Amino acid sequence: MRSINDCHQKHLFSLVMALMLGLSLSGRTQSLTPVEGLRDSAPGVHALTNVRIVAAPGQVIESGTIVIRRGVIEAIGPAVAIPADARVWDYGGKSVYPGLIETYSHLGLAQDQPAGREGNRRRGGEEATAEGLAHWSSRVRADYDVLEDYAPDEKALKALRAKGYTAALIVPHQGIFRGSSALVSLGDRPVKSQVIREKVAQHLSFSGRRRGGGYPNSLMGAIALIRQTLLDARWYQQARAAGQANPALAGAVEHDAALEALQAVLQKRLPLVIETGNDLAFLRALKLAREFDLNIWIRGSGYEYRLGDQLKEFAGIPLILPVDFPEKLSADTPEEAWELSLRELQHWELAPENPRRLREAGFQFSLTAPDFSKQLPRVLAHGVSEDDALAALTINAAEMLGAGRSLGSIEPGKRAHLVVSDQDFFAEKRKIYDVWIDGERYKINDRSSPLQEGSWQMTLELPDQPSQALVLEIRETKELSAKLHRGEQPIPVSKSLRRLQQLFLSVPGDSLGLSGTLRLSGTIDRQQILGSGELADGRRFHWQATWQAPLPADSARQSPVAKQAEPLPASAMTGLGAFRSAQLPARPAEVLIQNATLWTSAGRGRLENSDLLIRNGKIAGIGQNLNAGSDAVVIDGTGKHVTPGIIDAHSHTAVDGSVNEATQAVTAEVRIGDVLDPYDIALYRELAGGVTTINILHGSANPIGGQNAVIKLRWGASADALRFENAVPGIKFALGENVKQSNWGDDNTT
Repeated sequence: MRSINDCHQKHLFSLVMALMLGLSLSGRTQSLTPVEGLRDSAPGVHALTNVRIVAAPGQVIESGTIVIRRGVIEAIGPAVAIPADARVWDYGGKSVYPGLIETYSHLGLAQDQPAGREGNRRRGGEEATAEGLAHWSSRVRADYDVLEDYAPDEKALKALRAKGYTAALIVPHQGIFRGSSALVSLGDRPVKSQVIREKVAQHLSFSGRRRGGGYPNSLMGAIALIRQTLLDARWYQQARAAGQANPALAGAVEHDAALEALQAVLQKRLPLVIETGNDLAFLRALKLAREFDLNIWIRGSGYEYRLGDQLKEFAGIPLILPVDFPEKLSADTPEEAWELSLRELQHWELAPENPRRLREAGFQFSLTAPDFSKQLPRVLAHGVSEDDALAALTINAAEMLGAGRSLGSIEPGKRAHLVVSDQDFFAEKRKIYDVWIDGERYKINDRSSPLQEGSWQMTLELPDQPSQALVLEIRETKELSAKLHRGEQPIPVSKSLRRLQQLFLSVPGDSLGLSGTLRLSGTIDRQQILGSGELADGRRFHWQATWQAPLPADSARQSPVAKQAEPLPASAMTGLGAFRSAQLPARPAEVLIQNATLWTSAGRGRLENSDLLIRNGKIAGIGQNLNAGSDAVVIDGTGKHVTPGIIDAHSHTAVDGSVNEATQAVTAEVRIGDVLDPYDIALYRELAGGVTTINILHGSANPIGGQNAVIKLRWGASADALRFENAVPGIKFALGENVKQSNWGDDNTT
């Protein structure tokens, strides 16, 4: 016989299991904060009826019902039973989409640096964090959690909801290693209850400069700090492991919160999102990932199209793509036109094609669109399908952020994140009525019209005639639109108008075998209209209409805002500016220069009337009457001189960003090779002057600068292809007046 205590324990266990099951099925985070006043114990059961359900891109239920219970979708379909305890929302043929996900937002974060994060923090004393000592550089904030400061403004939340967003990835925006992001719902409940996923990813930027100065102040300095920090984090893990294995070494390494946080990145438990400012930064991010074997996502720049066919090599990398295209450039005056570069004009033309080109290259990207209504139509107009655009805003984003089981589509078991629109989401005059977040309704636009859009079965009781059955089709966006049919025969409607609960129609009588015009008025009562009418001769009649079904999708639903743009020719694909070809010129197998004056700059001195044979890019012969193959390029050098290419041994050409990392006296760790700019027009101009090789040096701002890079001026090649193989490495040392800054103005004299 069981004791009372046994029964009590079993009953308690059942209650706990029931509570856990309820929590697991709920889309809302359960708050542990005591409630002041009356507790909201509403069952939270809703039925959205008579809706066109776009469950996922390409998956449409033309007329159905969605049942929500405790913030979670319980059922969807064309014939779903409505629970007895549900509140019914009859949407009368409106379209319901999955809630959109903003994948790169700084919502709710202050613009200024948080207190205690300025400067190189250990210069003036150590700063402790909750996890341990802070990193010596305030630019390394990997231990920062964005939820520490997340405090959304209600106005900003409303603005995002008005665009159809129901969730957002909140991304830290200061530092180089910036910290971890969080995925949140965009409802108005307390912040803790809005968190969907903590620590979604670690974030990094190549940004070099910052308010207040300090190391680094250059792009190459930022890259050096990134590399050193990752090396330190790797060493830190090994040193800590050694301390745990050997008690004699315990405590030999101080705890560093930032390096501790980066262990998840090095072990691929957390992705590293790298923010890129252009296509060169995109390539730098990939090199960093390969060097340290990292799982990276890239926050794009909109310049990826410049990489052309090279994009296909990187198609497996998750990409957060901004939709933020340049405004129309002004060239109304000769002066304005003169100021515009070809590269600016090309970017204005090509930027809207960037999403399509990435899609064609095989990328599955998500979109971040600050100016949603203005920019998204341009994406559609330049070749991205509506299904692909919707996927980028919903299911692609959800799966990238690790929330594919709870967000991104309308399915049983997922959070009730929904957008209710009057028509296709990408239609020109689309209006959002409601947004549902975790089962709570947020009204966006007034849906006060009592008239339900769709197909109505209409019956006319005309005098001295049998009843006439017609089909009345009604659509109401900004204005009412009505159409009549009798079988396949259309019947014109000369006027349609709604005033509050009253519907007014005017129909030419000849379409019904009558003279004059029939004028009809009726009172709308949900899914029924009862009314009367008048013939041209004054006789009265009655009519009624009963709602049948939503209207099928048509061209009005599917037409995007912008006109489809013509794809640009392949010759315009790079957008790299003046004098820039899409690729290097083809290299002939052989080149023969005949009868020229050769300046050998060697023991043979100057050779008159001589030939020079080049084979596979290297000199194969010097002399007279040399022979080459039938496919060789032959150049008549009569009256011309051939010299070795000029070598510039001290150059600052082709450096992306500052040529100086000037914040410290010794910066031997920075590398010019990390920041080569193959687009620098100076390369082209120096080629015109006969220069073929340059030694790019760090500037003279400090005694020991950074590492050099020797490059060939291969105009049209990538940054890596410029590098001169096996060139002797070196470091710039600077002495004298430049380092002393004695010539840097009145405040810097010696």
